[in-house]
Amino acid sequence: MGEFDRAHVIFVLGPAGVGKGTMCSLLQKEFNFVHLSAGALLRKAVEEQYEKGEMIAQMMKDGIIVPKEITIGLLKKEIRYYLENTDRNTFLVDGFPRMIDQGEMFEEVITPCDFVLFLHADDEELLKRLRKRAENTNRIDDNEESFQKRFQIYKELCYPVIENFGKVNKVKKVILNSAIEENYQKVREIFLED
Repeated sequence: MGEFDRAHVIFVLGPAGVGKGTMCSLLQKEFNFVHLSAGALLRKAVEEQYEKGEMIAQMMKDGIIVPKEITIGLLKKEIRYYLENTDRNTFLVDGFPRMIDQGEMFEEVITPCDFVLFLHADDEELLKRLRKRAENTNRIDDNEESFQKRFQIYKELCYPVIENFGKVNKVKKVILNSAIEENYQKVREIFLED
């Protein structure tokens, strides 16, 4: 038996500001899932002066995708920790993969995902949420210029990831244009079906 055989992985994808972090936090509370944010792991690596911290910080500031080996290495370490030290084995991997080859490499070196939870909202709604979030956080990537870059990168690179997983019927799409509570009810239904 492989070290990651017990792991159930759900990739949570969607544009910046859609509410991936919020929905994952609510799912974690209700179902005791492990919420792993690729962005938070990278920001933590920067704060902890990880060997490539400066490069990661600059790439995130510029809205550029960090090399897959770094992100997958951080995710692998976290998943291994939870499998070895807790009874939790369902992982919501938030904001990853952002490119097809990242998803392929993750599934090769860790485990295939159960499915992709694809969260979506209208562009106007996303910008409104991002501006509001920027007022309350010190994230280096929460500024108008970065928002535009991230939308562009998302459309060019991430949408093909959704299409790729869609080809093997692994995508569950939820439109989140409402208030948080209403959005969450739509998301949690997916986990009550299984």
